[in-house]
Amino acid sequence: MEPLAIKDISPPAPVPATEFEMPALDLAVGDIAVKASGKRWSAPLAVDAIATRPGGSDGRGYIEVIPFNTRQPNVPDVAWQNKISGWVLVAFNVTSDGNTRNIRVLDAKPRGVFEEKVVAAVEDWTYRVTFSGEAAAGNIVLTQKIEVSWESYPQNMPNVD
Repeated sequence: MEPLAIKDISPPAPVPATEFEMPALDLAVGDIAVKASGKRWSAPLAVDAIATRPGGSDGRGYIEVIPFNTRQPNVPDVAWQNKISGWVLVAFNVTSDGNTRNIRVLDAKPRGVFEEKVVAAVEDWTYRVTFSGEAAAGNIVLTQKIEVSWESYPQNMPNVD
């Protein structure tokens, strides 16, 4: 019996797509902001956990959220074939043990292309969560804008999504 010959298989050539238009979305959520400092994220525990003391204001405690294990989403075939790049804005909960839950798509450009792959990727993310100051219970809500480029198609992870 002859051994099977393996052919060099390359991805199909992308086909240009027409430009998609999407209306702007105002995502203002209030005065509480989560800020990045390098690869570390921190935010106040909650609005009611911020104390005002005589002579100024001071937070009672902060949560530090450090990405521990993340991966880029796979690029859908339709994005590769049509040379479509875009982004997806997601909000998700990070549990006290560092897992992501309740992933919600807030916005995307273009819509209907990358959302499924981004949600699948965020489901696999894990974080290291530490508390300083007063102890806190419950989940942390993070918002993340994830850029996806059609040119990343060859780096897709097989059997992941």
